[in-house]
Amino acid sequence: AKVSNVCLHAYRLMTGIEGVTALLRFKAQAANRNILNLVETLLTETAKRQGISRGDIEDLGVDTFGLDAQQERFQAFGDYSARLAIQDQARAVLEWFKPDGNPLKSVPAAVRKDHKAELKRLQIEYKELQGALSAQSARIENSYLERRSWPLPVFRERFLQHPVLQTLAARLIWRWEENGHSGAAVWHEGKWQNPWGDPPPGEQATLRLWHPLDEQPQRVLEWRDWLEARRITQPFKQAYREIYVVTPPEVATGNYSNRFAAHILRQFQFAALCKQRYWQYSLQGEWDSHNIPYRELPNWNYRVEYWVDSTWTGPTGDTGVFLYINTDQVRFYHRGEDVPLTAVPPLLFSELMRDVDLFVGVCSIGNDPNWQDTGDERYRNYWNTYAFSEELSASGEARKAALERLIPRLNIAGQCSFEGKFLHVKGTRHTYKIHCGSGNILMSPHNRYLCIVPDSRQKSAPGKLYLPFEGDRLLSIIISKAMLLAQDDKITDRTILAQL
Repeated sequence: AKVSNVCLHAYRLMTGIEGVTALLRFKAQAANRNILNLVETLLTETAKRQGISRGDIEDLGVDTFGLDAQQERFQAFGDYSARLAIQDQARAVLEWFKPDGNPLKSVPAAVRKDHKAELKRLQIEYKELQGALSAQSARIENSYLERRSWPLPVFRERFLQHPVLQTLAARLIWRWEENGHSGAAVWHEGKWQNPWGDPPPGEQATLRLWHPLDEQPQRVLEWRDWLEARRITQPFKQAYREIYVVTPPEVATGNYSNRFAAHILRQFQFAALCKQRYWQYSLQGEWDSHNIPYRELPNWNYRVEYWVDSTWTGPTGDTGVFLYINTDQVRFYHRGEDVPLTAVPPLLFSELMRDVDLFVGVCSIGNDPNWQDTGDERYRNYWNTYAFSEELSASGEARKAALERLIPRLNIAGQCSFEGKFLHVKGTRHTYKIHCGSGNILMSPHNRYLCIVPDSRQKSAPGKLYLPFEGDRLLSIIISKAMLLAQDDKITDRTILAQL
């Protein structure tokens, strides 16, 4: 630990940006909370010393991994060569080539034998590049709540001319303002474009990340059409981003929301997602039954809390940590005082309620297809209620909207239809109903439950199917299930056949 701390402080003292890049790389790898806190402190001190904001220092410190303007780098290993690159919009690849330039399926034996150290370093960089793409996508998305903006020349240098950030920034919509005028555009094929052919931003423009709250609903739909026509997969939901507004029940409750109360979440998954979404939370167990997840928004002078409860008797792991937690209210505080939900700025309210919806959508036990057969009997009623909920959350509605545009492009389109919260799929053996919120399946006759456990390694849609955005694994799972069930007479899996 002492050696590690000395190294981190040495990075802080380095001139230029190399030390910042090293600190950010260390931050991406470290798991120890004390080390992470130290890295955060050192980054803040470095930014202060250089007279720029913390966000600026992180912009400047993003590693290029030696990639060129074509987002690739070649490295010689004796007579062989390797190519580290970004392709398919945001996927890191590592490829090998023979001396004559023909591709290889794996690392050559001669490289493994004679270049062990260089090979290990390259393989580490390959993993770090993929991690950087994910981390930078989350950081750009977080600029909504960081209230960040960039002068166009600065944006061009930091994002459009950076081999890693360019692949993310060029798939997003940017709102610009200049001399009292405003607009929105995407950097596509070397120029600023939008669905209406509006003039591009000038050199004096300031850019920020576009949000659907900026536009009328019809123009949001036109953005979706424009992006899909060019097969642009956004790094996170933007054109399809959910919008959350204060509802009549929340007006009635005043300063708290019960919209996401009374859910049962898997605690370990919830804690991991809190960390990913910049919320503060520590695991609760038999030693501690009161720990409120929260997020501080210093740029807004706000704090949001999502109350959870673990005082009830529930199962624990070997370490005494509760496996599940109950959820309760969401509350907002401004300068330390709780405020009516109607007083919360609309963008802030929408984004933070979106986080809470994500916590429930990802971590709820209602998304576990095995629960019907193997889950704790005490939570069966909740599972049944969530798995086939009568109403879709905002994230479920966004997923259904995407499905309604994607399914007609598939060769199974004639077997599919939508009704309410379900995607209906007509197979040879049965007709199936896939819930757009949970991905769970009912089949004819008598709405019998069908358990299909998705491959945990699947992260994208089957085949080369275009998806409008990354980050919603359930969207890919539902499409995969629909394609499987449309050809249910070809299913060979014994576990599924026994249910059919």
